Amino acid sequence: DELTIRKEVLLMESSVKRGFIDLEEGQVLYRYAGVDKEGPPLIMLHVVPGSSLGLVPLMKILSETRPVYALDMLGCGDSCRPAFSDADIVYFGDSILRFADALEIDAFDLYGNRVGCHVAIETAISGRKRVRSLIADGMFPFLWPRDVLERKATNPEPDLERLTPNEQALDGGPQSGLSATQHGGCEASTNNSFSFRH
Repeated sequence: DELTIRKEVLLMESSVKRGFIDLEEGQVLYRYAGVDKEGPPLIMLHVVPGSSLGLVPLMKILSETRPVYALDMLGCGDSCRPAFSDADIVYFGDSILRFADALEIDAFDLYGNRVGCHVAIETAISGRKRVRSLIADGMFPFLWPRDVLERKATNPEPDLERLTPNEQALDGGPQSGLSATQHGGCEASTNNSFSFRH
């Protein structure tokens, strides 16, 4: 029942601590665990709508070997709102890099779930010298690049030869055939997840 689930979450949260950090927009709530571990830090991004609370069970497991941080993204959970009501994915990606800066984390691994996955991808693109690896969990065609939308409007059948592997996945192309050697470090699977290492 609901009370039992709540008690289990509270028990899990006992090893996962909470804190606030200041960004330009205001205070951001984050959860952390395993900060005494030697492994590379991992930053985790939650589903939207949602908060980092949903990541606590996974944080507990992953923090056994590494420091793990999960923030309530701007406008979610107990974090402040974004600076702009029409903030785009680039803005949210930048906010993750600024969060890492505030915690004095230089290089890190990144995990994103659903919409958090799209923010993680943008963060990895703009912070490619800092993001060591990326786990995109539950990726779905949510944020379409403008040129892909324009092509779809004029040609509903995609020309898969002209699209990048990411655009192919967004256009419903082969999602399971990507390999790290063929496509610059991307690996995809049929369960809508992929990982990236460089």
